[in-house]
Amino acid sequence: MIVCETHRRRESPHTKQTNTKGDAQSHDLPHSTAQPMKADHRLRLALGILSWTLALPFVARAQVQAPTMPVGSLSAFPTIVQAGTHPTLTWNVTIPAAVLDIVTITPPGTVTAKTPQYMDVRILGASVKAVTTNQWGQITNWSWVPTECLFSFNGGSYTRIFYNTHDKVNPNIVVATRQVTTGNTMNFGGRYYYNNSWSSTRTSTNSSNTVVALKHGDIPPTTTPLYQQPTLESFLVPYLDNTGRLKLGPRDVIYLMELTHTNTADGGFDLQDLVILCTFRDIPSSGSAGEWLNLTTIANGGTTTTASFSAARTVLKAQSTKDLSNVILQFADGTTQKFDGLKGKTGNFQGTGSNSGKVVVGAWIKSGNNFSQVSGAPSGAGTWHTNY
Repeated sequence: MIVCETHRRRESPHTKQTNTKGDAQSHDLPHSTAQPMKADHRLRLALGILSWTLALPFVARAQVQAPTMPVGSLSAFPTIVQAGTHPTLTWNVTIPAAVLDIVTITPPGTVTAKTPQYMDVRILGASVKAVTTNQWGQITNWSWVPTECLFSFNGGSYTRIFYNTHDKVNPNIVVATRQVTTGNTMNFGGRYYYNNSWSSTRTSTNSSNTVVALKHGDIPPTTTPLYQQPTLESFLVPYLDNTGRLKLGPRDVIYLMELTHTNTADGGFDLQDLVILCTFRDIPSSGSAGEWLNLTTIANGGTTTTASFSAARTVLKAQSTKDLSNVILQFADGTTQKFDGLKGKTGNFQGTGSNSGKVVVGAWIKSGNNFSQVSGAPSGAGTWHTNY
């Protein structure tokens, strides 16, 4: 059977099974012998906010984001006063926007932008699993099942942004980025591929129970509280607090999908088969530092290369201390594109042809005698730089 989550075995053929091996837990799908189943007082307040903010550690990342905590400035004039007198205080504190300040969420999961934003999409888990059991219901074999994530922008058709098995999921990688403006709508869907056929597609427009979009502080609508379920997936643990509420960033929306069950009263219904995290960020102004993300500088093989990526995550800006030889872009869908015969020490690169507009998740920059410091690199590749 195909599993998305692990549960105690029941008599129904459409139940989830307990993973006795202690692996990452998953969900069941239906089977024939084995079919697919299944995160002054006002002055004291201002000073407190600012001192807390300034005390936070600096993160060495060349990405300018909207503040996720109060930030601002405080000044006093004059700076020295006599006893019994008071300086004039001026402060300017920016309170970060919560996600509902920038989007609306219409159940079960349509998100509509209130302001122009970039939206980054990451896959946290795709845990549909095929499981074979013996006559006593003991698991004798299992494997991950390919799962697909679909995206619909502004009422358009659903297109693939992810297709792979759970063991190939990297939650750090942005699989899709979309620039949205006021009024644009976003929806997601999911399905799995098993035994040479596709499961039914569940989407945030047609599946009121099996797809749900939630924000920080919400409680996932499962029969058994998600944080108490024996099938709770390890990838979801960082996103739940000890009361079962979601722990997300202030501009995050998370999609939880159930792909193997439809009955919400079933213990196997736990909304963990496909989990998608959407993060919204401001569109940087022209010429600002935020136009280029994830700046990295790496010395390797006697050559130092520098990479940064456009705010839309589709363009690489490459620079080297020696002439560039080649640049290989890796896209979110796993494909690559190589640019050979280069001249000079700088260049901007993006997908062309069938790769046009694709999100770049990283790039190898070949220059001088440098080499790839990661395994699995294409032949002739240089230093690897990530875009996450």
